[in-house]
Amino acid sequence: MTIKRNPACWIAYNNRGNIYKDRGNYKQAIDDYNRAIEIKPRYAEAYINRSAVYAGLVNYMQVIDDYSKAIESNPIYAVAYMNRGLVYLK
Repeated sequence: MTIKRNPACWIAYNNRGNIYKDRGNYKQAIDDYNRAIEIKPRYAEAYINRSAVYAGLVNYMQVIDDYSKAIESNPIYAVAYMNRGLVYLK
């Protein structure tokens, strides 16, 4: 409903992406995270959420890229540094 009323609501796309991710609808989740990022490119949380989908798809290069973009968007986002390090270990 929120997206219908306000198609520029980046957080609604992110939240719907989380629902899709939890249901295993990875393509739709990625599409919604991409839309959230298009609307608000420096929204680190959307990169983090999208990286979780890519991790589930075993696309570690994309996971690292998303964590790096999250860090670029929010340089004090400690979880992004930690998780990127864990992915490098894999």
